[in-house]
Formats: sequence, structure tokens, C-alpha cells
Amino acid sequence: MQYQTPIQRSLAAIGTIFLLLTTLGSAGLVVPARAGTTVTPTIKVTSSPQIIYPGDVLTLNVTITSPASSALNAVRVTQVLSPALTLQHSGVVGGSQSCPTLPCSLGKINIGTSAQITSTYEIGNLAPTSLISYTITVSATELSAPRIITNTLTVAQPIVYLPLVRKPFPDPYAQWQKLTPPAVGSAINYLFVSRGTTCAGPVIEENLPDSIFAATDSGIFQLVTASTQGISPTWKLRGSSTISATHIITSQGSLFASAFNQSAVLRSDDAGATWHDEALAGNRGVYWLADSGTRILAAGTDGLFIREGGVWRADPKLKGSITGVAVAGSNAYAIQYGTNKDTLWRSTAGGAAGTWISAGQILGTTSFMQTIDTSSAGGPELLVGTVDGGLYSLGAGGLTPFSSGLNLTVYGIWRDGQSRIYAAMREPGGLMRFGAAGGVGESLSSAAGAPPTSERLYTVSGRDNSSCNIIAVGSRAGAVWVRRIP
Repeated sequence: MQYQTPIQRSLAAIGTIFLLLTTLGSAGLVVPARAGTTVTPTIKVTSSPQIIYPGDVLTLNVTITSPASSALNAVRVTQVLSPALTLQHSGVVGGSQSCPTLPCSLGKINIGTSAQITSTYEIGNLAPTSLISYTITVSATELSAPRIITNTLTVAQPIVYLPLVRKPFPDPYAQWQKLTPPAVGSAINYLFVSRGTTCAGPVIEENLPDSIFAATDSGIFQLVTASTQGISPTWKLRGSSTISATHIITSQGSLFASAFNQSAVLRSDDAGATWHDEALAGNRGVYWLADSGTRILAAGTDGLFIREGGVWRADPKLKGSITGVAVAGSNAYAIQYGTNKDTLWRSTAGGAAGTWISAGQILGTTSFMQTIDTSSAGGPELLVGTVDGGLYSLGAGGLTPFSSGLNLTVYGIWRDGQSRIYAAMREPGGLMRFGAAGGVGESLSSAAGAPPTSERLYTVSGRDNSSCNIIAVGSRAGAVWVRRIP
């Protein structure tokens, strides 16, 4: 398998309710243990997405951890939803028995170990403001009384993004606009769009996010908005034109960038105006980066590197070529290149060194992973853009197809606030959008001036939390398109 540019083969918030069985959680009710109970297991319940729209899929995860003092026997879990929703799938990890349906008999959970049940339900066409209540009951031989957890979710009103149309200045970004390329003919490997609410532009109708960078094969460029109405923004090179930049993130108040032809990670402490190297010992190039709060993960040609306390160290386990990394909460993911098949790795400790375990490979004819994307705002936590296989998601059954009938390479993935997924693809796929449940997507390349299906699209990104909401797309040929989120 030979890498291809942009990285030679790289590329709400989940409502988590932590419930100790003897406490009252803020999002649900836990019945305290009765007198005489000698065992106090811990239950963790997660529901996603936290913001639910009609047509979404609701996922409930129930994790039961036995204490260090005793195993749990004859464990049984029931789930009751009101109104009753259609169960799509139920699976279990851990325990001595499988649970293809609900109620679920887990059997035995050994001392100090956990079992997790994942169930997905169809929301269907419930009207906005409808309430969904669920009750989860856990029983075991060692418990004198079942533990009961309840919570209520609300179906939200779908958000409609509208372009700014104030007179006398129409919004030019109400339709697709093709910008002047940062460097003619130089591939756009990634577009960084700041996530704040600050906008910049000569008039409000022409406002764009205040910070947009293009990681290209000819360096890092920053978009500079015009000071006069009706004038298009321009690009300014920041740093050297000799680096092949692949990714940009923000972390701990600084910007960090990766480059395929640089052994180091680049850091900027002045909003991207200047950059300096942070060396990765024994590494030749960097494909991708991920922010994990107190640490930064770097997918390198010679292993996974972890920055903690300002110091970079190589992970002792993840060796070889790591082509992608992503983080959602405490879950971190990495792609390890393989000759015959790539392997997905996962850490439940935010990517800390030595905490990585294999999450498996894609079964069937699809073998290689181009990029990964995580979100804790709804839909699958992890999405994988594959080589010639479309989108896959990670669930209890491993990596399974998320898109239907899409036998193309996905290079870039971005999600908006409605949990809609945008995919930048190899020709003739163009730009496509999928709902939170996946399936057959819709093409966004048919609109006037849109990124065409004849170009290989490497990246899609955007901002959806301010008046200057935008979606931005870049191609291998060096073109950049922007518009308000359709």
C-alpha cells in the first residue's frame, strides 16, 4: 500500500451520567442500596446524542463494574423506554454470556472487571419537544434489591441555517464561493477553522470565522479578510513554504501543526504568525494530531508520540507507521498501518502511554483506513474514512459500514451541530452529507459553484456556532470553496 497526498495515507457532547449506586445523579435517579447489601458495584450510564432530533438513533451504554471484594453472579439488565422505541441492536462486551436481545442476562462479572451493554433505538418521527424516558434495572445474586436508574430526554427542534440577507449588502457566502488558491497547484491537505464565535469581515454580511488556516504542500497559509466590502479575502504564507503541512489543531492556548516531510511538530504561540519546531526523537514525519486535554497525540511515521507536560515521548507499544489519531472525551483512537490490513487501536485513558489496546481491523475486502473522526455530540463516536470502502463506524460488533453503497476513498470528515456528517471524497464522489444514522448520503456537489465530483477532495471543515457559520472544502489540485452551511 503506497501513501498518497495529503498525508500519504492519512485522512451532543455525549451525555455521560456517572452514577454510583449509593448516590443521586444529576441526570437520573439511583435507588440507594437497602440495608444488608454487602456488595456495591458501580454503574456508568451514557446516552448519546445528548441533543436528539427526529430521525436520530439513540444509543444507551450501561457499564457494570464489580467491586474488588466480590464477583457478581446472575446479572440481569432490563431497559424500559417510554414511548416504546424500536430496538435496532443490542450487544455486550464482558460478562460470561452474550446478550443479542433485551432483557439481558449477563451471567457472571468477575471481581474488579466490567461488562458493557450497548443498545441502539430508532427515534423515528417523534415530534420536537417530545419526551423519551428510560428506566434501567440491574439485578444480581449478591444484591439484596435491584438498582434502578431513570432519566428523561427531550427531542429537539431541528436547526435551520439561513444565510444573512440584510440589505444593502447580500451575503456572498449564501452560495458556494471559490477562493483564490493559497498556492497554485499545491494540495490543500487540511483546512483549520477556529471554533470560537468571533467573526471578521468588512461588513457583517461578508463575515467569516476570524481564524482560517490552510495546511498545504507548500506551507501553512492564513486567510486574511478584506477591509473593503466586495473584495475577496486573500491568503498569507505563515512560515516556510518548504514544509508539506498535513494538519492543524489548537491545544492549551497554542496552535500545533504536523507536516509529512518534517520530523518535528510545529507550534505557534502567536495565533499562527510564527512557528517553531518541537522535536520528536527518532521520527521522520507526522501525519496527524489530536488534542486530549492535558496531552497531545502525534501520529508519526515511526510510532505514536505523546506530549505531556510540554515533553514529547514515544508510546512504548504503538510502533511502526501511525497514520491517524482522534480523541473523544477519555477515548482515544489511532490507525496503525499494515501491509495487508490497517489496525485500529483504542485507549480509554485519553491516549496515555501504555494504555492502548487493539480495537481490531475491518473485516471483508475493505482493508485500509484513510482517516478517523470522533465526536461526542451525537451519532457514532468514531467514524473511519476508508480506502475504496466509504465510511465505517465502531460499535459493539467492531467496525461496520456506516455509509451504504459507497465504494470510494473518504479523505476528510466533518460534523455540524445537528450531527450531520460531511465527507470529502475521491472523484467522482465529491462532497457528500449523511444523517446521524448513516446509510445513503446526499451529494452537495450538484449545487452551482460547489466542489465538483471531478476533483479529489482532501478536506472538509467548518464552524456552526456563530453568525458567520461556514463550511470549507479543499482539493488535491489546490482549490478552496466556502459557503454558509446548507
